[in-house]
Amino acid sequence: MAERGFGELVRLQDEARDENSDPAQQVRAGCLAYCEFGLAHPGHYRVMFANPLPLPADTSPDGFPGIEAFRNLIGSVAGCMGADPAGERAFLTAQLIWQQLHGIVSLRISRPRFPWPPLAETVTEAVDRLLADAPSAARR
Repeated sequence: MAERGFGELVRLQDEARDENSDPAQQVRAGCLAYCEFGLAHPGHYRVMFANPLPLPADTSPDGFPGIEAFRNLIGSVAGCMGADPAGERAFLTAQLIWQQLHGIVSLRISRPRFPWPPLAETVTEAVDRLLADAPSAARR
């Protein structure tokens, strides 16, 4: 079930990114697609991200379900920042963005009646703040 969910997530993120030519807009669009997926499919999201996956203890991160989605985020972030996709800067920024997105989705699932601001605004603000040290094109 997790593998199917990750396949759908990657497809939705790819579609969202492909609709934009600006690197920063691609990052924002992929991140918004992540959040929209999680909120539209909270049960799948919990299986994919909130529960420990039954993996052998020696499974490397390259074998984790969903690694393709994270690699795509790293690539998008690197393109936006003008950084090496294999470098620490792109990895760390992508990791921070993912943590932020997971918090946005998890809190909205567990506290649906809280007066959250609009999702697109929240995602844009979070992503832009984390990309703040990127080239000026990222801050449009």
